[in-house]
Amino acid sequence: MSVRTIVITGGPCGGKTTALSFLKAQLGRRGWSLVLVPECATSLIAGGISPSSMSRLDFQTAVFELQLAQEDVFLRSAQRINNDKVLMVCDRGLMDGKGYLSDEEFDALLQSHGLTEAEANARYGAIFHLQSAAKGQAGAYSLENNASRLEEDPTDAIRIDDRIAESWGRHPRLSIIGVEDTFAPKANHLLQELLSYLGES
Repeated sequence: MSVRTIVITGGPCGGKTTALSFLKAQLGRRGWSLVLVPECATSLIAGGISPSSMSRLDFQTAVFELQLAQEDVFLRSAQRINNDKVLMVCDRGLMDGKGYLSDEEFDALLQSHGLTEAEANARYGAIFHLQSAAKGQAGAYSLENNASRLEEDPTDAIRIDDRIAESWGRHPRLSIIGVEDTFAPKANHLLQELLSYLGES
């Protein structure tokens, strides 16, 4: 059985958590089994491993290595699910790390794990980038719903959002899901893009 693998990514306060719950419900009604790979940075920070306790490069290396390990374990398990329609959804992917490192640092990180950028991209069938709320209405950006969010300044959040989108820019199936006045149309835009990728639009 072939498992489809996608990434839901984006800048800080882009709505990933809400979007993942929405997709799980919507695709479940269409007969899909969703396997959700949790965000590695959040898991590490919750476990006491934070960017404030080590260098930026050391932290992003830990995120990268946990991402590789989680994806491999989740994929092997997903391949055992008794359903012809299985979608593995990664809350961020390998290329997200480039948004927090210099090009030289990230290239060295890839090489140290025997990967090229093309090989990292090829792990995923499609990328869906949810733009940060910092790009929308004034005051929409918030830290309240994610204790692990480090970008306190909306300007910094916008910079990271742009950098992450640029990091995935060479992926052949990148969809940018823009900011809306409310989250419902943004979620529906994401759903339609995903259904198109899955051939169910």
